[in-house]
Amino acid sequence: MDKINVKHEFAEWLLENAPISYHQYLGSSINSILERLDEISSYFPDQNFFVVKTSQVDLLIKELLITFGKKERTKNPDFIEYDKLKGNGRPKAIMGKNNYLKFLHEKFNKGGIKGDPYSWVRTHKELSEYLLDKEKDQLELIEILKSAGSTLFNDQDPKDNIIPLEEIDPFTFYCYINKYGPETRLKILQNIAKKLGLFVPSGESGLPSTNPQRVWVFPYRYLRKNDEINRLWKFFYAVMNNSLNDELFHDTLKIRGIANTKLTEVLFYVDPENFFPINGPTKPYLNDVFNIDPNFNSFSDYKGILSQLKSKSNKPYYQLSHEAWQWNNNTVEEQADQYQTESTMKETKSLNTILFGPPGTGKTYKLISEYIDKAETILANADDSKIFVNDKSIFWHLAPGQSAYLWDQLKTQDYLGYEWCDKSLGDLSKIDKDIDHFDMKFRFSKVRKGDYFCILSGKNLYAIAEALHDYDHNQALNADFPFQTIEVRWIKQFETPPLLNVSSTQSFSRLNGSKRWESLIDKLEKEDIYLSSKRGSTLKKSDNNYALVSFHQSFSYEDFIEGIKPDLNQSDDDSESKVLSYAIQDGLFKTACDNAAFLAGYKNLNDCLSDTKENRQQKLSKAKPYYLLIDEINRGNISAIFGELITLLEDDKRLGGKHELILDLPYSKNSFGVPLNLHLIGTMNTADRSVEALDTALRRRFSFAEVIPDSNALIDAHPNKGIVLSNSSGINLAELLDSINNRIELLIDKDHKIGHSYFINVLNIEDLIKTFKDKVIPLLEEYFYGDFGKIGLVLGEAFIEEVKQESKTVFAKFGHDDKELFLDKKIYRFTESSSWTSESFHSIYNNNKKLNE
Repeated sequence: MDKINVKHEFAEWLLENAPISYHQYLGSSINSILERLDEISSYFPDQNFFVVKTSQVDLLIKELLITFGKKERTKNPDFIEYDKLKGNGRPKAIMGKNNYLKFLHEKFNKGGIKGDPYSWVRTHKELSEYLLDKEKDQLELIEILKSAGSTLFNDQDPKDNIIPLEEIDPFTFYCYINKYGPETRLKILQNIAKKLGLFVPSGESGLPSTNPQRVWVFPYRYLRKNDEINRLWKFFYAVMNNSLNDELFHDTLKIRGIANTKLTEVLFYVDPENFFPINGPTKPYLNDVFNIDPNFNSFSDYKGILSQLKSKSNKPYYQLSHEAWQWNNNTVEEQADQYQTESTMKETKSLNTILFGPPGTGKTYKLISEYIDKAETILANADDSKIFVNDKSIFWHLAPGQSAYLWDQLKTQDYLGYEWCDKSLGDLSKIDKDIDHFDMKFRFSKVRKGDYFCILSGKNLYAIAEALHDYDHNQALNADFPFQTIEVRWIKQFETPPLLNVSSTQSFSRLNGSKRWESLIDKLEKEDIYLSSKRGSTLKKSDNNYALVSFHQSFSYEDFIEGIKPDLNQSDDDSESKVLSYAIQDGLFKTACDNAAFLAGYKNLNDCLSDTKENRQQKLSKAKPYYLLIDEINRGNISAIFGELITLLEDDKRLGGKHELILDLPYSKNSFGVPLNLHLIGTMNTADRSVEALDTALRRRFSFAEVIPDSNALIDAHPNKGIVLSNSSGINLAELLDSINNRIELLIDKDHKIGHSYFINVLNIEDLIKTFKDKVIPLLEEYFYGDFGKIGLVLGEAFIEEVKQESKTVFAKFGHDDKELFLDKKIYRFTESSSWTSESFHSIYNNNKKLNE
């Protein structure tokens, strides 16, 4: 028989290996774990996951990946509800890659984890011992790294010239190994181990990655003025001799390029049995799982964290590091799935909402906290591995020499250039038009900061890099190449070059809009590199989750949807004299629709529109949201800004809706629709304009959420719970606010109340005086049109005084029926702010108390 029931064995495995955070769901005994596994199985009555046919383990693994994948899970709403409400996301994780699939891999050795996943620990220990006597052989250490496959060893001298790196410390040595992904860093470590005769590892679980942009723990050569390299070696010896102290720890933190996170990571590299990395993945893990505060200011504090961790877990630090990574991955997946679950179970919320209320009630804060933060949390987690490039920049085709012979040199440098642009040519923007290959050479002078170089040879795409500055002849001579170069930041170098499906474009030419463009974008997306539109100064966020704009009186349809505007982009025309041309340009709303379609899995809005209605409904109903946030929406002319497209805002007329509408735009004549996952959230100040005064068409298509002044919110948000301490007695800000607003509502209406946010940062009497002088009183003057009598009814006599006239005013000779009335009129003014005391502010609300008593 080749069938085995592995449920009991898997339960034992979970008891030993499951993260501590799973214990609340699983329990702490074999029987309780078996009960949970039976519960999970009950939601899949037609499948028996724990009876394994040994000849078909691969088939079972594929079946599990499909069954518990996001797409299939949505077809099982009962399991979704169980997973979310009872298991907090644990059930699906237990059946996933880090638990049951890992168990199957280990038991049946199906190409997963082979050998000890923590075998790197032994290699690191031996490597650290090897480094103990290598301080005088730093060039040799650099050569070891190079021969093992690590790259980019460029230093910089005081004149900003690139020079070879000639010194290194043990911590940076480890960072050069760990700046790569799991497979590459393991391969480099294995190569080093083989070269030095050390133990060859088979796993790298628990190793944190080094930021490839910050590999060194020391600055450039021209900034190394405080014996940094020697201090790092001294620090290393102290670590190895167990003589590290607060003084050395503090001294090392002074070195440019080192902070607490980096220091704990490199300590962990050197000695993973005695140190623990406190970084992005481990901080929330320490806090949430072990209730340990991860913050520290000294080595003593750090040792305290290590002691707490040891007392709460008997697992080694390197295993806890790996479990922290797993825990974070599960948390990310749970957050993404939580959004998808909510969409699937139709927890509906209006797609068009306006937050309205008086000034200072925190409408913009609510906009940020409830929509931007939500979008960033979901999408930052979901898109953490994605890279976004600006499609408004120019993408240049750069060939790395004939048959790519220059690639091996170029890929190790931070400079790129075109071999025909010889240094002897001088400034390429001024070269003679009669020179050979003038067009290609002149185009190199058109490179601007933020442009991209796509390294192409034939159909092979070797890499993509971003230009760090405009072409400048003087800067172009910096690199150690015979041709002119531009300093770059590598976006990605591909281990296996993707193949474009079109092989012909002119040397050093633009790829944007060329016959290779679509193929290039397609291949980049397969490498998790995506286009990200950044149009105009109003687009504040580029990672495809929201855009923020403020409406104003001159904001138009052409700004919001599309319009004909001057084309300011450079062209490949080599003539210096250009005729101003015009082009149809997308507005912010059309860009937002593109981004919303992208989040649904389409390349852009046009791709979405070309799909079938059924496919659109399926994709858009499950897509992550894109938020278009409109501050001060009532200040714009809504009818003019939205035009005929306001009808498309209705839920059922959106793309993916029941009665979806597609219209043609007036300028471009392109088809257009509004995706179902685009949320419009606006704010409006009711002191400027009431909801009733808004455009009727707008009111019918938006829901309205009132944000009112809230003294309880003030108490909750204020550092001293709404009390300002003064020398004499405390001032109760909540009572002060309520008293003022009750009077304003009687004298005007509720739309003109004063918001609680004005007082949240008031901590002392000086802050309160400044807030009254700069914010509260100017608002009251505006509300009451300078009527001091009414302002006096709000604030009281401590703030308003009658002006005693020393002599009677004499009018000019002129007949006026009410002249005598004017002569008897009383004149008021605000008292001097220097005279305001705590008693002055008490008087505003104490009068209420006396009346109520």
